[in-house]
Amino acid sequence: MAEEGFKIARRPYRSEREDIDEQLMDIPRTDTGERLPALRDLPQTKAVVLHTAYGGFSLTKKAERMLSEIIGEKVDQYDFSYPSRSKYPRHHPALIYVVKRLGNRAGKNLEVVPISGSKYIINQYDGSEWVQTPSDIKWVSI
Repeated sequence: MAEEGFKIARRPYRSEREDIDEQLMDIPRTDTGERLPALRDLPQTKAVVLHTAYGGFSLTKKAERMLSEIIGEKVDQYDFSYPSRSKYPRHHPALIYVVKRLGNRAGKNLEVVPISGSKYIINQYDGSEWVQTPSDIKWVSI
């Protein structure tokens, strides 16, 4: 037991050995008791999270908590909100996992959209977003 005035710090990572994590009770879990995956275990996918209705991108507190547990540091919706100025990209594996897992409970009108290629731009009008890839652009040739 920690002495009064001291906080027990959670480790910002998980060890390679799950038995150690189990002993230290340091395995992040969902509210239903299921284990959350480690960031290193999430697959890299060619998909982007978009807000598909008017308003703006936002995450619920539940989604923020899950993302914080997976990433290993406190995150909030603003870390993902503005595609060009955010701390984390919209194709971040943890964000895609949480939105797929929680569905509408991750945030209103969030959708995981697959993309072709490895480059994209998120455009928006009044908060409704769509993704544009280089193959979507009709280039003018000289």
